[in-house]
Amino acid sequence: MGWNQRAFVCWTACFAILVGVVDAQEPSDRLKHRWEVEPQLAGSWLIVPPKRPAVLDAQRLLSSSAQVRLSEARKAVLLADDEELVGRDEALAAVVERLRTGESNRQVLLAMVAAATKLSGGKEAAVLWEAVQGDVPARFVVEKALARWKSDVAQDLWLQRIANPNAPISELLVAIEGVGAIGATSGRDALEELIRLDAASIPVKVVASGALGALVEDGLEAFAGEVLASDLVQRELMAAKLLAQHSSDAAIELQTRIVDGSSAPAQAVAFEGLAGADPARAYDLAKRLIEHPDNTMRLQAIRVLEQDPRAESVRLQAKAIQDRNPTVRETVRKNLFGKAQQSELRPVVDEIVTYLLSEAPYPGVDQAILLAAALKDESRCRQFVGLLRHPNPEVNIRAAWALQELVREPDLLRDMLSFVRQWTDEHGSGDGQPTEDRIRFSFLFEAFGRQKYEPAQSLLRKYVPKHSADVLARASAIWALGKIYQDQQRSNLARQLTARMLDDDPIDPEEILVQFASAVALGYIRDPASRSGLVTAGGVGLIEKPVQPIDFACRWSIERIDALDRQ
Repeated sequence: MGWNQRAFVCWTACFAILVGVVDAQEPSDRLKHRWEVEPQLAGSWLIVPPKRPAVLDAQRLLSSSAQVRLSEARKAVLLADDEELVGRDEALAAVVERLRTGESNRQVLLAMVAAATKLSGGKEAAVLWEAVQGDVPARFVVEKALARWKSDVAQDLWLQRIANPNAPISELLVAIEGVGAIGATSGRDALEELIRLDAASIPVKVVASGALGALVEDGLEAFAGEVLASDLVQRELMAAKLLAQHSSDAAIELQTRIVDGSSAPAQAVAFEGLAGADPARAYDLAKRLIEHPDNTMRLQAIRVLEQDPRAESVRLQAKAIQDRNPTVRETVRKNLFGKAQQSELRPVVDEIVTYLLSEAPYPGVDQAILLAAALKDESRCRQFVGLLRHPNPEVNIRAAWALQELVREPDLLRDMLSFVRQWTDEHGSGDGQPTEDRIRFSFLFEAFGRQKYEPAQSLLRKYVPKHSADVLARASAIWALGKIYQDQQRSNLARQLTARMLDDDPIDPEEILVQFASAVALGYIRDPASRSGLVTAGGVGLIEKPVQPIDFACRWSIERIDALDRQ
């Protein structure tokens, strides 16, 4: 049974929808269907081409052809971040050798230098620095890397340069960053002079402030106050950077003033300094900053609140679970999950979830569902049933998924079945049905299957015939029927599913996910008559090792059927 092009295009398009939670041990935005994880098969339900290892060829970097050397150097730059890159050390050695002996082609030279800085991670820093002294652009590339690596091989040059404010601004900025990165305290006076110099540009002053603040842990309070009182455009940011490591009372007061200002970048730097120097002050400020218009500031406030063990801090950061920024929302949700593991804070988290599910705007409801599911809080299932009709798809889909994860009560399963029937009567079940409805129904069908809820079988059977509905809903319905009739050897249903599994019509083949779900369902049902179809569909006897998801599913199902003879 081949992987046809139509199926590949279908699942490439749908994959963004069909992703999910590995388990409910940690809150996540990803939702997984049961047929992805149950049963546990040796092969994935979705074919993912194996990743070929990235390889660099050192000999190409030493080739007599400039074009070959250029091509391989560019390849090295693109692949250098791959942790599994093959030939990294050999390629670096080849590049260094080429640079040492001289590279006449300047285009290749610059590509080689870029490759060297990407591959080395700081190794061979001195050799690289020496090799590029004859070419200014190449030297500048390596110099920037030296600052990033915190290598001191260019320290003398950097110290000379920062004492010369007339140096080109790009070179001056790199030198300032380098001095701060390597902790060259002998550059303190020159950095302070740059900040005071009227002729120095604002970027130079800001970077010099950061470098000086990295070098000096105390004694800059008066200077920072002087900067803050000036009319410089970035005075708040400069003062905050100067005081980054200071913890004196005077420094804390200045940092507080900056946080109370209006420059978000400066506020972020000052608040981070306060968090280390005066946690109590930072906590009080975080109560207000949790509603700051800047995303970064809100995340910083959340980090400060998270460090506090009191229930008050849990309630304070919970305000941001409805935040407009998804990163903020996810951060708070995961923090609350962690707090709920502490017995004294679990009631506080439960209180927050109750409020969010009943009164919050949809972003808060959405996060509350994910949090409650991660906490395996079955008491929320009745609320989830009510949220199936929520107007926001993110909410009603996650409610359906949470029910698939948690629901057990027959009364709730009955209400879910009534909901699906009524909705289907009103809106239909074919391809015209909105995507969010298909996803929502698929999770509900899987809930019926997990609980072996037999009253749902008549509805689920409607989704077995070809073209009866969307592929996702059909696959989930078929999987659910297999679970409902587990070990019951229902021959009529098994014949239907075998037909779906084997339908390889050249013009209109069955959907590959439906074929896969049918193979799995046959394994649950265990009708001996379906064995031959499973042998055909799984290529048993024709292929030595299973390759595609359906191959693994068929072999699993055959093993279950064959086990009947051994019982």
